[in-house]
Amino acid sequence: MPPHVGKKMPEEYTTAELTCKSCQQIYNPAKMSWSQADDDKVIGTALCDICEPWVEYSRARTNKFPEWARTLVHDDPGLIDETRAALEKIVRQNHNAQWGPRGLNGRPHPFQIHTQLGPHNDWAWLEFIEWCVGQGHPDIIHGFNHAEAREGDDWMSDDLDTVASITDWFTRIREEIEASSDDFFFTSEEGRIYAETHSLGDHEIIVLESTIHVDEVEFGDQSGENYWLDPEILPELLFDSIHGLDTRPIDFRAELYSLNTQCLQFIGRVRNICAPSIPYVRELVNRLSHGDFEMEAARRFHAALILWSSHPEREFHTCSKQAWAKSFTLVREIVSEIPTEVRIDPMGLLVEGSSGNLYRISTPSAKGWIYDGFEVRTVSRISDEVSAPICIHTAMQTSHLPMGDIIASLILMLRDDIESAKSIGPLRNVLPDNE
Repeated sequence: MPPHVGKKMPEEYTTAELTCKSCQQIYNPAKMSWSQADDDKVIGTALCDICEPWVEYSRARTNKFPEWARTLVHDDPGLIDETRAALEKIVRQNHNAQWGPRGLNGRPHPFQIHTQLGPHNDWAWLEFIEWCVGQGHPDIIHGFNHAEAREGDDWMSDDLDTVASITDWFTRIREEIEASSDDFFFTSEEGRIYAETHSLGDHEIIVLESTIHVDEVEFGDQSGENYWLDPEILPELLFDSIHGLDTRPIDFRAELYSLNTQCLQFIGRVRNICAPSIPYVRELVNRLSHGDFEMEAARRFHAALILWSSHPEREFHTCSKQAWAKSFTLVREIVSEIPTEVRIDPMGLLVEGSSGNLYRISTPSAKGWIYDGFEVRTVSRISDEVSAPICIHTAMQTSHLPMGDIIASLILMLRDDIESAKSIGPLRNVLPDNE
């Protein structure tokens, strides 16, 4: 239970126009009691008793972010709004760009529920990177050149000039090795080697049983003696060489691609983001994260990662402040209008159902309800006993609503639980037997 719930704001603050930093309501001692946040000594940063559980839950989730994300949310919350607005435009700019779809906290979703969608291909990454860095940067233009070069018609050419054709070429060589007799092999310390050297562009390639040598650089070595280079990325790297897109040594480019940076690790954990497949675009993402394009560009990138790794409308730190405040103002209006049926509780709200049940709407304490951002339980009137969470979830079509709007809908649904239960099976299961 939060330590300050139910306490009045100290007298020295009641004369000031203190506002709840969540719903932005001005403090009214006749109507509102205040739950003081850790930083309540600063004018204007208090939390009202309705908002506190939801803001504190969001704060706890924020604390699980990496240090860079926590710092950004605390120091520059306005950047989150700026980035959100930019993403709403970016996702409509380029028909080649693929975004999302996604759901709360990266959960897969069958259709779009909001516009803060993670990039799903290199075009989407490039559109986003260009916004972060600014138009006209030569490195970003070069990134678009890499993507455009890959838009050729694969099926019209027999030459090894596409990523797909180079991939098929390696597959055919592997199949030939498996189908050939021992006469085509010789043995060395490296094992059995296919006795043929191939050329692709300016590169000399030898295919072994488990590894591939390109210009005497070994890809796929699992011994641990050398830096491991993934042979699966060779078609992308060789494509860049053939088309003159990148003339740096292939082992240098392979090492850049294989770097498991903190940025790429974070992207890997966020299930609605697909890491770039084009080596140069992947390099741009790492450079952007590291601040190579000025820190303001890096901060924009980090703000987008925060949006992509959470459900913006359900989190205080990522939701539009105006939309969040409006939604929780609605909750307070409902509570004020029917105080005998809805009461403020340290963990959320208590709602009297028409069936005689008493329900508690609160932040999730059970893992399975983290997806929704709330849980509903029946509550005993004579003890501290509560039920297991009732299996009530938001409809996919309403998942984009701010948290306060969801709570308001739950209040109205539970207040008339007998009628609501006619279409909500899990609610029907908890009604008294005679209903």
